[in-house]
Amino acid sequence: MILYNQLVKELKLDFFICHESKYKLQRGNRYLDRFICKHKALTPELIVINDQPQGFRRVKNHLASLEEFPIQCEIEYFLSAEMDDEYIVEGFELFSETKTSLTGKMKDIEKICKKWQTFITIDRSKSINPQKDDDSTLLISSTFGELIYEHFYEEELERDVINEASLKRLIHQQFEAFSKTLLELNTLLYDSNDSSES
Repeated sequence: MILYNQLVKELKLDFFICHESKYKLQRGNRYLDRFICKHKALTPELIVINDQPQGFRRVKNHLASLEEFPIQCEIEYFLSAEMDDEYIVEGFELFSETKTSLTGKMKDIEKICKKWQTFITIDRSKSINPQKDDDSTLLISSTFGELIYEHFYEEELERDVINEASLKRLIHQQFEAFSKTLLELNTLLYDSNDSSES
């Protein structure tokens, strides 16, 4: 069992939240929250001179292409009367999509997949229309949602299988792996394009 407030708190620590939408099922106590996020490396950095804010620093060129990886998150949860009216997470999805040419890069992408396979999956889709360009879409998904579904139920906390501190570390570890995967893919897909053009 994972508490909604705990998960969202960690999400806001690990990602830059740009937009949040909340939905409620008309009947019952079920909810869905959607977040649109950016990689934390894109978080604006404030320029302060003599204790006065002067604006924001420009994002480094090699990180600016992380904009090509918008991060989306969906959390399904419900209000549990049995758990002192706590919100319990029932489903979780964290993913990012990017569209680019993968020519000559598939072996490197496979290496990244293998390195992070405990934490993420990467799917590729490509148009079969011969008139379309050579671009493919990569879908990078966190496996944390599957972990929640398979393992984290009320009984596990009651049996002391996992405590709150361990759960916090696990959530951070999952989010950190997702972020590092995006950084590696960004370097492979976009930094190499920039350096080859210059």
